[in-house]
Amino acid sequence: MIVLDMDSSESPTYGEQEGSAYNGHFGCTCYHPLFVFNQFGDVERCVLRPGNVHSADGWRAVLKPVIARYRGIVKRLYFRGDAAFANPEIYEFLEAEGIGYAIRLPANRVLQDRIGYLLKRPVGRPPHEVRRYFANFGYQAQSWRVRTRSNGPACRAAPSPPTRCAFSSTLLPTTSANSCGDWRCRRRRSRGR
Repeated sequence: MIVLDMDSSESPTYGEQEGSAYNGHFGCTCYHPLFVFNQFGDVERCVLRPGNVHSADGWRAVLKPVIARYRGIVKRLYFRGDAAFANPEIYEFLEAEGIGYAIRLPANRVLQDRIGYLLKRPVGRPPHEVRRYFANFGYQAQSWRVRTRSNGPACRAAPSPPTRCAFSSTLLPTTSANSCGDWRCRRRRSRGR
Protein backbone atom coordinates (compact mmCIF):
# COMPACT_ATOMS: atom_id res chain seq x y z
CA MET A 1 0.00 0.00 0.00
CA ILE A 2 1.25 3.47 -0.87
CA VAL A 3 -0.21 6.78 0.31
CA LEU A 4 0.78 9.74 -1.86
CA ASP A 5 0.61 13.13 -0.18
CA MET A 6 0.76 16.17 -2.48
CA ASP A 7 1.47 19.63 -1.12
CA SER A 8 3.08 22.89 -2.08
CA SER A 9 5.60 24.85 -0.05
CA GLU A 10 7.39 28.16 -0.06
CA SER A 11 11.05 28.70 -0.79
CA PRO A 12 11.87 32.36 -0.01
CA THR A 13 14.28 34.15 -2.29
CA TYR A 14 16.42 37.20 -1.71
CA GLY A 15 17.38 39.34 -4.68
CA GLU A 16 16.26 38.97 -8.28
CA GLN A 17 16.24 35.19 -8.89
CA GLU A 18 14.60 34.20 -12.16
CA GLY A 19 11.08 32.85 -11.60
CA SER A 20 10.72 34.13 -8.07
CA ALA A 21 7.67 36.29 -7.46
CA TYR A 22 5.72 37.81 -4.59
CA ASN A 23 3.16 35.42 -3.10
CA GLY A 24 0.40 37.13 -1.13
CA HIS A 25 -0.49 33.99 0.82
CA PHE A 26 3.03 33.58 2.20
CA GLY A 27 3.71 37.33 2.24
CA CYS A 28 7.16 37.08 0.65
CA THR A 29 9.04 36.79 -2.62
CA CYS A 30 9.59 33.11 -3.20
CA TYR A 31 9.42 30.03 -5.38
CA HIS A 32 6.32 27.85 -4.87
CA PRO A 33 7.49 24.22 -5.29
CA LEU A 34 5.07 21.29 -5.51
CA PHE A 35 5.94 17.98 -3.82
CA VAL A 36 4.60 14.42 -3.78
CA PHE A 37 5.63 12.42 -0.69
CA ASN A 38 4.84 8.86 0.29
CA GLN A 39 3.66 7.85 3.78
CA PHE A 40 7.27 7.29 4.87
CA GLY A 41 8.22 10.92 4.14
CA ASP A 42 10.22 10.11 1.00
CA VAL A 43 9.98 12.56 -1.89
CA GLU A 44 8.44 10.79 -4.88
CA ARG A 45 8.59 13.78 -7.25
CA CYS A 46 8.82 17.56 -7.09
CA VAL A 47 8.86 20.60 -9.35
CA LEU A 48 10.14 24.13 -8.76
CA ARG A 49 7.53 26.69 -9.82
CA PRO A 50 7.32 30.49 -9.88
CA GLY A 51 6.15 32.07 -6.65
CA ASN A 52 2.89 33.45 -7.99
CA VAL A 53 1.15 30.22 -9.13
CA HIS A 54 -1.79 28.50 -7.43
CA SER A 55 -0.94 25.73 -4.97
CA ALA A 56 -2.35 23.02 -7.28
CA ASP A 57 -0.96 24.43 -10.55
CA GLY A 58 0.70 21.68 -12.61
CA TRP A 59 -0.51 18.84 -10.36
CA ARG A 60 -1.12 16.44 -13.26
CA ALA A 61 2.45 16.63 -14.63
CA VAL A 62 3.82 15.86 -11.16
CA LEU A 63 1.37 13.16 -10.06
CA LYS A 64 0.86 11.16 -13.27
CA PRO A 65 4.47 9.76 -13.51
CA VAL A 66 4.37 8.69 -9.86
CA ILE A 67 1.12 6.79 -10.38
CA ALA A 68 2.51 5.20 -13.55
CA ARG A 69 5.57 3.99 -11.59
CA TYR A 70 3.37 2.17 -9.04
CA ARG A 71 0.75 0.83 -11.47
CA GLY A 72 0.75 -2.97 -11.28
CA ILE A 73 3.30 -3.00 -8.42
CA VAL A 74 1.18 -2.05 -5.40
CA LYS A 75 -2.30 -3.36 -4.61
CA ARG A 76 -3.68 -0.21 -3.00
CA LEU A 77 -2.80 3.37 -3.89
CA TYR A 78 -4.21 6.34 -1.99
CA PHE A 79 -3.95 10.11 -2.43
CA ARG A 80 -4.37 12.87 0.10
CA GLY A 81 -4.24 16.60 -0.34
CA ASP A 82 -5.32 19.86 1.20
CA ALA A 83 -8.16 22.14 0.06
CA ALA A 84 -6.10 23.48 -2.87
CA PHE A 85 -6.64 20.12 -4.60
CA ALA A 86 -10.42 20.08 -4.13
CA ASN A 87 -11.60 20.41 -7.72
CA PRO A 88 -13.57 18.14 -10.07
CA GLU A 89 -10.65 17.61 -12.45
CA ILE A 90 -8.53 15.98 -9.74
CA TYR A 91 -11.45 13.89 -8.43
CA GLU A 92 -12.22 12.57 -11.91
CA PHE A 93 -8.54 11.74 -12.57
CA LEU A 94 -8.16 9.82 -9.30
CA GLU A 95 -11.42 7.92 -9.77
CA ALA A 96 -10.48 6.98 -13.34
CA GLU A 97 -7.17 5.60 -12.02
CA GLY A 98 -8.97 3.66 -9.25
CA ILE A 99 -7.14 5.55 -6.48
CA GLY A 100 -8.79 6.14 -3.09
CA TYR A 101 -8.46 9.73 -1.92
CA ALA A 102 -8.97 12.07 1.01
CA ILE A 103 -8.99 15.74 0.04
CA ARG A 104 -9.76 18.44 2.55
CA LEU A 105 -12.73 20.61 1.69
CA PRO A 106 -12.37 24.38 1.44
CA ALA A 107 -14.01 26.30 4.28
CA ASN A 108 -17.77 25.95 3.98
CA ARG A 109 -20.09 27.72 6.42
CA VAL A 110 -22.99 25.28 5.84
CA LEU A 111 -20.88 22.20 6.64
CA GLN A 112 -19.21 23.93 9.62
CA ASP A 113 -22.63 24.70 11.10
CA ARG A 114 -23.75 21.07 10.63
CA ILE A 115 -20.76 19.65 12.55
CA GLY A 116 -20.14 22.53 14.96
CA TYR A 117 -21.24 20.54 18.01
CA LEU A 118 -18.57 17.92 17.22
CA LEU A 119 -15.80 20.52 17.14
CA LYS A 120 -16.32 21.73 20.72
CA ARG A 121 -14.04 20.22 23.33
CA PRO A 122 -15.87 18.34 26.10
CA VAL A 123 -15.69 19.68 29.64
CA GLY A 124 -13.30 17.98 32.06
CA ARG A 125 -10.04 16.10 31.82
CA PRO A 126 -9.26 14.49 28.50
CA PRO A 127 -9.82 10.71 28.47
CA HIS A 128 -6.92 8.27 28.19
CA GLU A 129 -8.49 6.50 25.23
CA VAL A 130 -9.12 7.98 21.80
CA ARG A 131 -12.72 8.92 21.19
CA ARG A 132 -14.09 9.21 17.68
CA TYR A 133 -17.31 11.01 16.87
CA PHE A 134 -19.15 10.65 13.57
CA ALA A 135 -21.96 12.62 12.02
CA ASN A 136 -24.00 11.49 9.06
CA PHE A 137 -26.12 13.95 7.10
CA GLY A 138 -27.25 14.85 3.59
CA TYR A 139 -25.75 17.85 1.83
CA GLN A 140 -26.64 19.38 -1.53
CA ALA A 141 -23.73 21.37 -2.95
CA GLN A 142 -24.26 24.17 -5.41
CA SER A 143 -23.15 23.29 -8.90
CA TRP A 144 -19.77 24.36 -10.26
CA ARG A 145 -19.79 27.39 -12.53
CA VAL A 146 -17.98 27.04 -15.82
CA ARG A 147 -17.02 29.87 -18.18
CA THR A 148 -16.38 29.22 -21.83
CA ARG A 149 -13.15 30.41 -23.44
CA SER A 150 -15.01 32.27 -26.17
CA ASN A 151 -16.13 34.91 -23.66
CA GLY A 152 -19.66 33.56 -24.07
CA PRO A 153 -22.21 33.53 -21.27
CA ALA A 154 -21.50 31.45 -18.20
CA CYS A 155 -23.16 28.06 -18.15
CA ARG A 156 -24.22 26.13 -15.10
CA ALA A 157 -23.76 22.39 -14.70
CA ALA A 158 -26.70 20.27 -13.64
CA PRO A 159 -27.04 20.14 -9.86
CA SER A 160 -25.67 17.02 -8.25
CA PRO A 161 -27.94 14.72 -6.22
CA PRO A 162 -27.80 14.96 -2.42
CA THR A 163 -24.86 13.08 -0.96
CA ARG A 164 -24.10 11.42 2.37
CA CYS A 165 -20.96 12.59 4.14
CA ALA A 166 -19.17 11.11 7.13
CA PHE A 167 -17.02 13.21 9.44
CA SER A 168 -14.47 12.20 12.05
CA SER A 169 -13.38 14.75 14.63
CA THR A 170 -10.04 13.02 15.22
CA LEU A 171 -6.97 13.40 13.06
CA LEU A 172 -5.98 9.97 11.75
CA PRO A 173 -3.76 8.77 8.92
CA THR A 174 -5.92 9.01 5.83
CA THR A 175 -5.19 5.57 4.41
CA SER A 176 -8.79 4.57 5.05
CA ALA A 177 -10.40 7.92 5.73
CA ASN A 178 -13.53 9.20 4.12
CA SER A 179 -13.19 10.95 0.78
CA CYS A 180 -15.38 13.96 0.39
CA GLY A 181 -15.43 16.44 -2.44
CA ASP A 182 -17.35 19.70 -2.57
CA TRP A 183 -19.60 18.14 -5.20
CA ARG A 184 -19.52 14.42 -4.47
CA CYS A 185 -18.80 12.00 -1.67
CA ARG A 186 -17.53 8.42 -1.87
CA ARG A 187 -18.53 5.74 0.63
CA ARG A 188 -16.40 5.37 3.71
CA ARG A 189 -13.84 2.56 3.36
CA SER A 190 -13.25 1.28 6.87
CA ARG A 191 -11.55 -2.09 6.15
CA GLY A 192 -12.08 -3.26 9.73
CA ARG A 193 -10.78 -0.15 11.49
